[in-house]
Amino acid sequence: SCLEQAVQRDPAYSDAWAMLGWLRLDGGRFGYGARDEVGKQYADGLAAAERALALEPDNTLALKAASSINHYMGQYAEAERLARRAVALNPNDPDALAQLGWRLAIRGKFDEGIPILRQAIERTVNPPGWYFHLVAIDQYLKGQYREMLATAERSAVDGSGVSQALIAIAAGQLADRELARTSLERMELSGVMAGDPPAFFRRHGATDQIVDALMSGLAKAQALVRG
Repeated sequence: SCLEQAVQRDPAYSDAWAMLGWLRLDGGRFGYGARDEVGKQYADGLAAAERALALEPDNTLALKAASSINHYMGQYAEAERLARRAVALNPNDPDALAQLGWRLAIRGKFDEGIPILRQAIERTVNPPGWYFHLVAIDQYLKGQYREMLATAERSAVDGSGVSQALIAIAAGQLADRELARTSLERMELSGVMAGDPPAFFRRHGATDQIVDALMSGLAKAQALVRG
Protein backbone atom coordinates (compact mmCIF):
# COMPACT_ATOMS: atom_id res chain seq x y z
CA SER A 1 0.00 0.00 0.00
CA CYS A 2 2.96 2.34 0.62
CA LEU A 3 4.20 1.80 -2.94
CA GLU A 4 0.71 2.26 -4.38
CA GLN A 5 0.47 5.58 -2.54
CA ALA A 6 3.94 6.55 -3.77
CA VAL A 7 3.11 6.06 -7.45
CA GLN A 8 -0.19 7.86 -7.00
CA ARG A 9 1.59 10.87 -5.53
CA ASP A 10 4.46 10.72 -8.02
CA PRO A 11 3.46 8.79 -11.18
CA ALA A 12 6.90 9.44 -12.68
CA TYR A 13 8.75 7.63 -9.85
CA SER A 14 10.35 4.76 -11.78
CA ASP A 15 11.92 2.97 -8.79
CA ALA A 16 8.59 2.85 -6.96
CA TRP A 17 6.89 1.30 -9.99
CA ALA A 18 9.70 -1.26 -10.23
CA MET A 19 9.40 -2.23 -6.56
CA LEU A 20 5.63 -2.44 -6.88
CA GLY A 21 6.19 -4.90 -9.71
CA TRP A 22 8.51 -6.96 -7.50
CA LEU A 23 6.01 -7.15 -4.65
CA ARG A 24 3.16 -8.14 -6.93
CA LEU A 25 5.38 -10.89 -8.33
CA ASP A 26 6.17 -12.06 -4.79
CA GLY A 27 2.49 -12.21 -3.99
CA GLY A 28 2.06 -14.78 -6.74
CA ARG A 29 5.22 -16.84 -6.56
CA PHE A 30 5.25 -17.13 -2.75
CA GLY A 31 1.54 -17.73 -2.39
CA TYR A 32 0.56 -14.60 -0.47
CA GLY A 33 -2.74 -14.37 -2.31
CA ALA A 34 -5.40 -16.80 -3.50
CA ARG A 35 -4.21 -19.52 -5.88
CA ASP A 36 -6.56 -18.38 -8.64
CA GLU A 37 -5.13 -14.84 -8.43
CA VAL A 38 -1.55 -15.77 -9.34
CA GLY A 39 -1.95 -14.97 -13.03
CA LYS A 40 -3.44 -11.57 -12.24
CA GLN A 41 -0.67 -10.81 -9.73
CA TYR A 42 1.96 -11.58 -12.35
CA ALA A 43 0.17 -9.50 -14.99
CA ASP A 44 -0.22 -6.57 -12.60
CA GLY A 45 3.44 -6.90 -11.61
CA LEU A 46 4.57 -6.87 -15.23
CA ALA A 47 2.43 -3.81 -15.95
CA ALA A 48 4.10 -1.95 -13.07
CA ALA A 49 7.61 -2.98 -14.17
CA GLU A 50 6.89 -1.98 -17.76
CA ARG A 51 5.61 1.38 -16.52
CA ALA A 52 8.93 1.82 -14.71
CA LEU A 53 10.85 1.01 -17.91
CA ALA A 54 8.71 3.38 -19.95
CA LEU A 55 9.73 6.13 -17.55
CA GLU A 56 13.42 5.11 -17.40
CA PRO A 57 14.48 2.53 -20.02
CA ASP A 58 17.91 2.10 -18.41
CA ASN A 59 16.65 1.67 -14.83
CA THR A 60 18.47 -1.47 -13.64
CA LEU A 61 15.97 -2.11 -10.85
CA ALA A 62 13.12 -2.02 -13.36
CA LEU A 63 14.99 -4.28 -15.78
CA LYS A 64 15.58 -6.85 -13.03
CA ALA A 65 11.94 -6.71 -11.95
CA ALA A 66 10.65 -7.10 -15.51
CA SER A 67 13.10 -9.95 -16.11
CA SER A 68 11.99 -11.85 -13.03
CA ILE A 69 8.29 -11.39 -13.73
CA ASN A 70 8.71 -12.56 -17.33
CA HIS A 71 10.55 -15.63 -16.04
CA TYR A 72 7.71 -16.61 -13.72
CA MET A 73 5.24 -16.09 -16.54
CA GLY A 74 7.19 -18.63 -18.60
CA GLN A 75 8.58 -16.04 -21.02
CA TYR A 76 12.15 -17.23 -20.57
CA ALA A 77 13.75 -15.68 -23.65
CA GLU A 78 12.46 -12.22 -22.75
CA ALA A 79 13.50 -12.73 -19.12
CA GLU A 80 17.03 -13.58 -20.21
CA ARG A 81 17.19 -10.62 -22.59
CA LEU A 82 16.21 -8.18 -19.85
CA ALA A 83 18.62 -9.75 -17.34
CA ARG A 84 21.48 -9.43 -19.83
CA ARG A 85 20.54 -5.80 -20.39
CA ALA A 86 20.71 -5.13 -16.64
CA VAL A 87 24.20 -6.65 -16.45
CA ALA A 88 25.37 -4.77 -19.54
CA LEU A 89 24.32 -1.48 -17.93
CA ASN A 90 25.96 -2.28 -14.58
CA PRO A 91 28.39 -5.22 -14.80
CA ASN A 92 29.57 -4.62 -11.21
CA ASP A 93 26.11 -5.08 -9.65
CA PRO A 94 26.26 -8.47 -7.85
CA ASP A 95 22.49 -8.77 -7.75
CA ALA A 96 22.20 -8.21 -11.51
CA LEU A 97 24.85 -10.90 -12.04
CA ALA A 98 23.10 -13.30 -9.66
CA GLN A 99 19.73 -12.73 -11.33
CA LEU A 100 21.19 -13.52 -14.75
CA GLY A 101 23.24 -16.49 -13.56
CA TRP A 102 20.30 -17.98 -11.68
CA ARG A 103 17.96 -17.49 -14.62
CA LEU A 104 20.39 -19.22 -17.00
CA ALA A 105 21.17 -22.11 -14.68
CA ILE A 106 17.58 -22.89 -13.67
CA ARG A 107 16.84 -23.33 -17.38
CA GLY A 108 19.73 -25.79 -17.74
CA LYS A 109 22.37 -23.38 -19.06
CA PHE A 110 24.83 -24.27 -16.30
CA ASP A 111 27.99 -23.72 -18.33
CA GLU A 112 27.25 -20.01 -18.64
CA GLY A 113 25.13 -19.44 -15.56
CA ILE A 114 27.35 -20.95 -12.84
CA PRO A 115 30.44 -18.78 -13.57
CA ILE A 116 28.19 -15.72 -13.46
CA LEU A 117 26.75 -16.82 -10.10
CA ARG A 118 30.27 -17.33 -8.78
CA GLN A 119 31.14 -13.79 -9.87
CA ALA A 120 28.14 -12.50 -7.93
CA ILE A 121 29.23 -14.45 -4.84
CA GLU A 122 32.80 -13.16 -5.09
CA ARG A 123 31.59 -9.56 -5.35
CA THR A 124 29.23 -9.74 -2.36
CA VAL A 125 30.39 -9.34 1.23
CA ASN A 126 27.60 -11.53 2.62
CA PRO A 127 25.86 -13.38 -0.26
CA PRO A 128 22.25 -14.44 0.33
CA GLY A 129 21.51 -18.15 0.35
CA TRP A 130 19.82 -18.30 -3.04
CA TYR A 131 23.07 -17.27 -4.76
CA PHE A 132 24.36 -20.78 -3.90
CA HIS A 133 21.37 -22.98 -4.76
CA LEU A 134 22.10 -23.52 -8.45
CA VAL A 135 25.82 -23.91 -7.74
CA ALA A 136 24.96 -26.79 -5.39
CA ILE A 137 22.58 -28.31 -7.95
CA ASP A 138 25.27 -28.15 -10.63
CA GLN A 139 27.70 -29.93 -8.29
CA TYR A 140 25.06 -32.57 -7.59
CA LEU A 141 24.50 -33.24 -11.28
CA LYS A 142 28.27 -33.63 -11.67
CA GLY A 143 28.51 -36.10 -8.79
CA GLN A 144 30.50 -33.69 -6.63
CA TYR A 145 28.63 -34.54 -3.44
CA ARG A 146 31.07 -33.25 -0.80
CA GLU A 147 31.40 -29.96 -2.66
CA MET A 148 27.63 -29.85 -2.97
CA LEU A 149 27.21 -30.35 0.78
CA ALA A 150 29.58 -27.47 1.58
CA THR A 151 27.77 -25.19 -0.86
CA ALA A 152 24.32 -26.22 0.39
CA GLU A 153 25.34 -25.63 4.00
CA ARG A 154 26.62 -22.18 3.02
CA SER A 155 23.24 -21.45 1.45
CA ALA A 156 21.40 -22.37 4.66
CA VAL A 157 21.91 -18.85 6.05
CA ASP A 158 18.57 -18.06 4.41
CA GLY A 159 16.70 -20.68 6.44
CA SER A 160 14.85 -21.83 3.32
CA GLY A 161 13.43 -25.25 2.60
CA VAL A 162 15.42 -25.34 -0.63
CA SER A 163 18.70 -25.17 1.29
CA GLN A 164 17.58 -27.95 3.63
CA ALA A 165 16.48 -30.09 0.68
CA LEU A 166 19.89 -29.67 -0.95
CA ILE A 167 21.68 -30.58 2.29
CA ALA A 168 19.48 -33.68 2.62
CA ILE A 169 20.22 -34.72 -0.96
CA ALA A 170 23.96 -34.36 -0.42
CA ALA A 171 23.71 -36.26 2.88
CA GLY A 172 21.82 -39.04 1.13
CA GLN A 173 24.55 -39.39 -1.45
CA LEU A 174 27.21 -39.42 1.28
CA ALA A 175 25.25 -41.93 3.42
CA ASP A 176 25.06 -39.51 6.36
CA ARG A 177 21.80 -40.68 7.93
CA GLU A 178 21.62 -38.22 10.81
CA LEU A 179 22.30 -35.19 8.65
CA ALA A 180 19.73 -36.42 6.13
CA ARG A 181 17.17 -36.87 8.91
CA THR A 182 17.76 -33.44 10.41
CA SER A 183 17.64 -31.68 7.05
CA LEU A 184 14.47 -33.47 5.94
CA GLU A 185 12.79 -32.53 9.22
CA ARG A 186 13.76 -28.90 8.71
CA MET A 187 12.55 -29.02 5.11
CA GLU A 188 9.16 -30.23 6.36
CA LEU A 189 8.81 -27.00 8.32
CA SER A 190 9.12 -24.88 5.18
CA GLY A 191 5.48 -24.96 4.14
CA VAL A 192 4.89 -25.05 0.39
CA MET A 193 8.33 -26.51 -0.31
CA ALA A 194 7.54 -29.56 1.84
CA GLY A 195 4.01 -30.00 0.54
CA ASP A 196 4.87 -30.54 -3.12
CA PRO A 197 8.60 -30.22 -3.93
CA PRO A 198 8.28 -30.94 -7.68
CA ALA A 199 5.60 -28.28 -8.09
CA PHE A 200 7.69 -25.85 -6.06
CA PHE A 201 10.73 -26.23 -8.32
CA ARG A 202 8.65 -26.13 -11.50
CA ARG A 203 6.96 -22.93 -10.31
CA HIS A 204 10.40 -21.35 -10.25
CA GLY A 205 11.11 -22.44 -13.83
CA ALA A 206 13.32 -25.48 -13.18
CA THR A 207 13.78 -27.83 -16.13
CA ASP A 208 12.53 -31.42 -16.03
CA GLN A 209 16.14 -32.62 -15.77
CA ILE A 210 16.68 -30.58 -12.62
CA VAL A 211 13.35 -31.53 -11.05
CA ASP A 212 13.76 -35.25 -11.77
CA ALA A 213 17.32 -35.28 -10.39
CA LEU A 214 16.32 -33.45 -7.21
CA MET A 215 13.34 -35.72 -6.59
CA SER A 216 15.56 -38.77 -7.06
CA GLY A 217 18.02 -37.32 -4.56
CA LEU A 218 15.29 -36.58 -2.01
CA ALA A 219 13.91 -40.10 -2.41
CA LYS A 220 17.36 -41.54 -1.71
CA ALA A 221 17.75 -39.40 1.41
CA GLN A 222 14.31 -40.44 2.64
CA ALA A 223 15.11 -44.10 2.03
CA LEU A 224 18.35 -43.74 3.99
CA VAL A 225 16.50 -42.25 6.96
CA ARG A 226 13.90 -45.03 6.92
CA GLY A 227 16.77 -47.52 6.98
